[in-house]
Amino acid sequence: MRRMSRPPGRRFGRVLLEAASADLAAERVSLRRGELMRSCMDEVGAPDPVWGRSLDELRCVDGLLRGSSMQAMILAAGRGTRLGELGRQTPKVLVEIAGEPLLARQLRFIENAGVARVVINAHHLAYQIVDFVAGRDHAACVEVSVERELLGTAGGVRAALERFERGLPIIVIYGDTIVDAPLGVMMSQHLASGAAATIGVNWLEDTTGKGVVEIDEDGWIVQFVEKPRQPRAGLANAGVYVLDRDLVELVPEGRFYDFGIDLFPSALASGRRLRAEVIPTLASDIGTLEALTRARAEHR
Repeated sequence: MRRMSRPPGRRFGRVLLEAASADLAAERVSLRRGELMRSCMDEVGAPDPVWGRSLDELRCVDGLLRGSSMQAMILAAGRGTRLGELGRQTPKVLVEIAGEPLLARQLRFIENAGVARVVINAHHLAYQIVDFVAGRDHAACVEVSVERELLGTAGGVRAALERFERGLPIIVIYGDTIVDAPLGVMMSQHLASGAAATIGVNWLEDTTGKGVVEIDEDGWIVQFVEKPRQPRAGLANAGVYVLDRDLVELVPEGRFYDFGIDLFPSALASGRRLRAEVIPTLASDIGTLEALTRARAEHR
């Protein structure tokens, strides 16, 4: 049995990758999967891996894993059709902002907050995301979940649910959104509140193209409307959530399901309690060429 060759506590990370379907995992992804899994198992001194085991069985050793219980998912499966030719050639999360791929910024932001485990879903040009993640060291244990078919924002989290520790909330961040939310504060307040979900929001004078929430005087959400037909000033979805596992389990498996259109409205209708967390800094999305240009100007 091999022993760890690095001193305890040294900053390093490995990647676990399991493709959702063999026919989706192109040859380079399949080869990368074996290479990455063997690398992770070599670190912990374990025998050859068995494909399909959970992260509870295949432990990725990292110093931060001993000090944090936060876990997160980055939504990165979208096709980026509104980015035109750029989106056809590059996944949205790999578009450059301030000289680096957005995904690098997202991972650094999450890891600096103390998150120990990260799952990234991928579909469009998935091999580029796999290659990017595999080519870097990480402070967290990072896993790529490849979707054979697009499952939507909520559907993607549902498909990856078994990759997360039970009994712990899951932070969800939209991969095409730059957000500077205090994740530790959001998590602690979520746990204290007893909410099924905490949704990060910004106050916007123009909520065009955004999910909009209405809250009561205590911050509990009473209505969630995705992209209202008549936008107005209000609290807009900032693209960062803290979700309880039992809320995600309401999402039908294997179906396209959206947070703003499907899950949040149905959860409210069934009496589940969702709360809003106002984020002091504005989120910036890069979903369109216009938004990308604006984000690049704001984040030089």
